[in-house]
Amino acid sequence: DDIALVGFDDIDFAGMLPVPLTTVRQHPLEIGAKAAQILLDLIEGRKECQLSVKPCVFGAELIIRQSCGAAQRLQSCTLTRVKPGREEHDS
Repeated sequence: DDIALVGFDDIDFAGMLPVPLTTVRQHPLEIGAKAAQILLDLIEGRKECQLSVKPCVFGAELIIRQSCGAAQRLQSCTLTRVKPGREEHDS
């Protein structure tokens, strides 16, 4: 049986495997910067500590390689990477 496989975090060797791994790439520097800003705002009293969770939405990219079976079919397609607007996570 054939299987399709997708990983997460786009680790360094994902593209070097015998069958290169399709993966979702996050942007950890952007996520870390937002987390640090939230902490600094709380420490410096610019925001009150809330027990409820306020969502932050960050962009991600789907890196299509051979492990999902779509790479060959998509060679002639145009893909658009969608990232959320800055306003979605600048709260």
